[in-house]
Amino acid sequence: MAIAIGRHPQDQALSAVRSPAAFDAAVAAVPLLAGFVRPDVTEPVSAVHVMAGIRATFRRMAPQGRPLFHGLIPIGDALATTNPAYGRGLALALTHAEVVTEALGHVGATRTSAAPELAARVLPRLDALTFPVWYDAYRHDGMRIDQWRRTLGLPEVARSESRPWLPLSLAAAGARVDAQVFIRMLRAMQLLDRPDQFFGDLDLIDQLPGMVGAPMPLPTRSDLVAAVEGDPLQAVG
Repeated sequence: MAIAIGRHPQDQALSAVRSPAAFDAAVAAVPLLAGFVRPDVTEPVSAVHVMAGIRATFRRMAPQGRPLFHGLIPIGDALATTNPAYGRGLALALTHAEVVTEALGHVGATRTSAAPELAARVLPRLDALTFPVWYDAYRHDGMRIDQWRRTLGLPEVARSESRPWLPLSLAAAGARVDAQVFIRMLRAMQLLDRPDQFFGDLDLIDQLPGMVGAPMPLPTRSDLVAAVEGDPLQAVG
């Protein structure tokens, strides 16, 4: 298994989670995760690995359905990158490869003159498949960053987004009490459905707050800071 902790780059008080002892102490402070780091349950098999400089990028190849060029077809991370915490990179790359492979079967892989036709078939399709995935990650990341910034007393980042989007935390709370919400959320997260079909569902956004029960027991940032700055062995033990 793997456990990930995210923090705002300006949250210096939690930067110590890079060390194994502080990381274990922070995880132990989360009731739902504490059991996973008990010494009698698990044994660490690696150091704490750090991922930084993660960016959400999308390189639209066919604006208004018109390919910008032909002879090169970017797929996977060459076309778009999203937060790896969502675990969608491989699924998206395989979907891209399927689109390209199918088009090659129609156009032909060896004809040099087929490059414009291949671009016309593939690039708009890749844009249409990729943008909803990228946009979903962008919206969730933006909401999380704003929450972190509010906690740190920093101003929120100005955005022009007006379309309602279901917060991931609220979706997860709904998934705990409603089987259909759970299935729909899982399908959206695993890209079996377009993410906007679930997270952009206006009816669900209105109904879900009334469906969820008591929130999960979660530590505050102050609790995490105290755990990290305290005696890690005592916190885990």
